[in-house]
Amino acid sequence: MAAAARCTSFEECCSACGGDSYRCARGPCSTSFVTKGFFSISVPTESVGFWDVVLSFYGMVPYLVPIALALDILLHRRTWTRIWAFLFIPIVAVINAVILVKSLGDCAECARPCGSCVASKGMPSGHATNAIGLCLWILLETLLGVGRSWSVCKKALVILGSVLLFAPVPYSRVYLGDHTSLQVGIGAANGVVLSVAYFLLLRLYVAKKLDRWSQWLTNEAKWFKVRIANDFSLRKQSLLEEGDTALTTSATSQYMTASTPQW
Repeated sequence: MAAAARCTSFEECCSACGGDSYRCARGPCSTSFVTKGFFSISVPTESVGFWDVVLSFYGMVPYLVPIALALDILLHRRTWTRIWAFLFIPIVAVINAVILVKSLGDCAECARPCGSCVASKGMPSGHATNAIGLCLWILLETLLGVGRSWSVCKKALVILGSVLLFAPVPYSRVYLGDHTSLQVGIGAANGVVLSVAYFLLLRLYVAKKLDRWSQWLTNEAKWFKVRIANDFSLRKQSLLEEGDTALTTSATSQYMTASTPQW
């Protein structure tokens, strides 16, 4: 049975794909546009259990996160850190689709597993690339970037939350029968490489220009002006911290001087 073929019952899925296949275990999947076309996942439609629901959600995470970030940027606060987090998945998805998928062509391992409701090629897993890549970028920023001035508790919460949100995504792709373990492994490795490259590009080159970009967007943009706070540049954060420290030290010194008895 071809990967793009469909089965409509557990018996048909097991007969066509084999009794030890994930499609036999999961059964037929939904062909609706939302799950198949937008989220690119094969959601089980019969005898749906707890883990079917949980791992179907994790299959949607690489799409739900950019949507949530976009709403946060539009409705809450526009900052460069939020913008770079939002742009990561679209940029990586384009690289994955335009360069990697096309360069691999019709390789022997490119087809999706038997019975998947997603018709596109499966090598490498874009979900795994996006999830592992964004997770690692957040960890790098937390430890070496914007999070350097955070408290230990905040760093721990961000790291734990990121791992819990993104780490199960690759396994969900195998569980739902949309990718092989090899496709997911290569996708995850691809995400690691791209996230490190993204981090270095932003930190070594882009971060130096953000003050100027913010000023231009606020005051000089011709057609569309928008205010974006620069919370991303480490030098700016360091200067603010040094200023706060100096102010505190000065105030303490003045207090001690005023409190010292004059003999």
